[in-house]
Amino acid sequence: MSREAARGSDEMIKHILKTALCIGAIPAVVCASACRNVNVFTGSELESTVHSSVSSEQSEEISVVSVLTEEERREIAIDKIDGFDKKFFVKKLDTGLLEAFASIYEGVKTNNPDIKFEFSISSLDLDKLMYLVNYDSPELFALSGSYVPKYTDEEHSRVSGVYMTFIETVTGDKKYKIALDREIEKIKKAVKDKTDYEKEKYVYDYIFNNTVYNEGYITAGSVYGVLVEHKGRCEGLCKTFALLMRELGVECMCVCGTPKWSTDSMFSGHSWNIIKIDGEYYNLDLTLDNLPQDKEGEKAGSMSEMYCFFNVDDKALSETHELDQTFIDFGAPKCTGTAYNYHTKNGLVIKKTDDVKGDFLDLLTEHFDGEVLAPLSVRFENKDNFDELIDNKDDYFQELLTNDEAISYDYSTYYSTLSKVIVSEIKQKN
Repeated sequence: MSREAARGSDEMIKHILKTALCIGAIPAVVCASACRNVNVFTGSELESTVHSSVSSEQSEEISVVSVLTEEERREIAIDKIDGFDKKFFVKKLDTGLLEAFASIYEGVKTNNPDIKFEFSISSLDLDKLMYLVNYDSPELFALSGSYVPKYTDEEHSRVSGVYMTFIETVTGDKKYKIALDREIEKIKKAVKDKTDYEKEKYVYDYIFNNTVYNEGYITAGSVYGVLVEHKGRCEGLCKTFALLMRELGVECMCVCGTPKWSTDSMFSGHSWNIIKIDGEYYNLDLTLDNLPQDKEGEKAGSMSEMYCFFNVDDKALSETHELDQTFIDFGAPKCTGTAYNYHTKNGLVIKKTDDVKGDFLDLLTEHFDGEVLAPLSVRFENKDNFDELIDNKDDYFQELLTNDEAISYDYSTYYSTLSKVIVSEIKQKN
């Protein structure tokens, strides 16, 4: 065969293969994962059902795929992934891992649990990809968060695919996706023409006021659980926040790590968001706000927001959170922004002071009209100042509210020692 004929044959193979691999885009369903690392089942009874190696048929396929350039392979993979441009971490994958991720993503979209890769990858790389399936693809709400690697060797060092598991209660019927889309569209309409910060605050308040915290509910780790069933835990809350902000055109991602405030092994993992506002990145943790628990006597919207970790920088967050090394390796952005921190933007910060009572009462008086003080969240920069306030707050309120003996008031406070934030509310008695 002449060089020209061979070249023409290669081009035809490329065209046919590219066309074949791009067929079959199906509407997405979506994912729930654990608040901790995703679960990997490797028991022999499971391995025996999914153990596989690269067959001769796969080898022939690999030889054909190799005809494609790396750029063409990457383009094919990207075409399989919904919202690729909004996935901060997925965009950073090299072509080989991106192809494996695309295979997983396409399988999940079609409710196919048995995923085969075109090329084997290392077991460690599979673990990294599963982080991204769970945290950088919040629209995949039907995943359970557990998976079974399909090992190609006895050392379990490489895999040719993966077996995914789904939440049966939200799998296999379009009505779940329709219900979720309805909620998303409702929120998108409500924030039309708002600034990015206004969109962010609206979404934060919406989730807070329509969700109860439930660690064990079956869909609590997914956007479906939060937006449709109004129950969530940390990764469900952060996925929902990320999904909605992306839908509104604001760069946002989910990350996870270790909570420094807990030594309980049951809570060894935690999830939160990183968001970009006006060119700067911030951390945001909705879970550590004052969410009501899913139990008798508490309901969604029954508490007031504290905004404890609403747009904080890395320095502030490092006191309570430690980012997982996986996301550091993925290139998670440094969060250095301060201007759009909730308390800074609204003038509700008390810096280190020698007059805790005076500064605190001055701030309350500024917002108190003599009859009502709507819930007011104030953050202290200095821990000693915050501790002094907590120890003496009742005396301070008595001093503020006894200027007119003919009028009596009720007041309430709640606070977070993690964030040094206190919320105060005053109402005149009838």
